[in-house]
Amino acid sequence: MDSKTKQYSNEKLIIFDMIGTLTTNPHLISQIFYLTFPSADIPEVKKYYEDYKVDKIDRKTFWNGVGFENFSTQEARFLGNISLKQGVLDMLKDLKEDYKLALFSNIPKEWGHYMQDTFGFKEIFDAIIFSGDYGIQKPDSEIYEILLSKFQDINPGNMYFVDDDLEDLETGKKYLMNTIWLESDQLAGGYRPDYVIQDIFEIINIVK
Repeated sequence: MDSKTKQYSNEKLIIFDMIGTLTTNPHLISQIFYLTFPSADIPEVKKYYEDYKVDKIDRKTFWNGVGFENFSTQEARFLGNISLKQGVLDMLKDLKEDYKLALFSNIPKEWGHYMQDTFGFKEIFDAIIFSGDYGIQKPDSEIYEILLSKFQDINPGNMYFVDDDLEDLETGKKYLMNTIWLESDQLAGGYRPDYVIQDIFEIINIVK
């Protein structure tokens, strides 16, 4: 049954990227990791991170690979430096009263679960999709299909996808989502999102 004949609910879904969209710092490795460990070889860290965030290597292999044998203390320091933008939690709680919410992030499962527990995301989001849990990352279409499978009764035209990465938004548009680019230091390429915002709180006026 195609989208023209299927009967959908009237609900709206807002899909949020996490790092850079809800957090204060957009660059998990080149900025937050580097600020925590200034002597780190960032290109080497990024190499291991690419495998870690899609669960190709485990947590211990990542930390050992970037130079930490006993990593629990160091990992706690690093994760403790990730913070949400001021007012974001209140905004999400307010939106939850009228909309379905999903969290959709490329991040290792352990780090994602830490943030999920720290910020109480399970009580806020109707679905949480981390690349590390599925071994797939945005912009791969397969992870979008996993997300959509959790909201089969919502018309894709009533979905609003907020991200600071244009490539990730472009795949979302292929699934008929409304795309909202939280403007970042990324150079605008060929894809033009439906909306461009400079502040995450601007989404309230868009979805209403």
